[in-house]
Amino acid sequence: DEVGEDDIHLVGGKGLRLAEMAQAGLPVLPGFCVTTVAYRAFLLHNGLETVVSAADETAVRDHIATAELPTYVAGAIREAYEALSGPVAVRSSATAEDSQDASFAGQYDTFLNVTGSEAVLEKVRACWAGLWSERALTYMREQGLDPFQADMGVVLQRQGRVNAAGVLFTLNPLTGREEEMVVEAAWGLGEAVVSGRVTPDHYVVNALDRKVLTRDIVNQSVVLVTDDDGGGVRESPLPSNQYGHPVLSDDQLLELTELGYRVQALYGYPQDIEWALVDGDCKQDAGGFVLLQTRPLTSFSFAPELGQWTSGN
Repeated sequence: DEVGEDDIHLVGGKGLRLAEMAQAGLPVLPGFCVTTVAYRAFLLHNGLETVVSAADETAVRDHIATAELPTYVAGAIREAYEALSGPVAVRSSATAEDSQDASFAGQYDTFLNVTGSEAVLEKVRACWAGLWSERALTYMREQGLDPFQADMGVVLQRQGRVNAAGVLFTLNPLTGREEEMVVEAAWGLGEAVVSGRVTPDHYVVNALDRKVLTRDIVNQSVVLVTDDDGGGVRESPLPSNQYGHPVLSDDQLLELTELGYRVQALYGYPQDIEWALVDGDCKQDAGGFVLLQTRPLTSFSFAPELGQWTSGN
């Protein structure tokens, strides 16, 4: 609630956009941000601010993953975590993330169903270490960004019990049609789609006419769920009553595209949105759709019959 538009250097792209959506009245699960100031304090406390300028990036990553947090940083994180109550998602939020030029989609780490303050602190360190992963550094260099100038915030959010999850493109990325939105949806946690373990259902919706145009239903056989015993997540067979059925109904698709319009209106640009469908007992109010992330839609093309003209022109 306290994050403003000038705080992106403190909370990173993901943290800022979650705050903006929450403050605009969009459905976002409650949480808090561990700022880049905490990250820099951690480096200074462990003498890593000089190592960060060295060539041995693997050593940096290993040091960060195991080093001790300053007492006041660890205490602040514990206090905020305990106020949330229950399991949380611990999510990386880099300062260079989710711009119109570079989305960093899938480059940084998210840890689901984290319980206990010590596990939370461990995953915060893991998010910081992810800034120095080989894939993230390679991507930054490809985008012309200086990895030594990057900072990492961390978002912690209450973990909802997820029935389904996926992505929503507020413009059809294959045709460029502004009246069409594309929804990808899978049963269970969305991490199964990101990791490639399952193929999602694919829907095209004419959001202006409020019609579902196409449905490509996948016979999903496994689902990623939270592990209530050991923490984290586990793979489970999809319940038989869900097999072969659409993940989302027409009414749910139309509800989701309405949210898509609201997010697009907030930013004035087509969006790539991550969403989840959660149980009511996992939110402060009723269950339903929650928005997990939004970023500018950086890659789309125009169908030949459409041409390059849009309402933007």
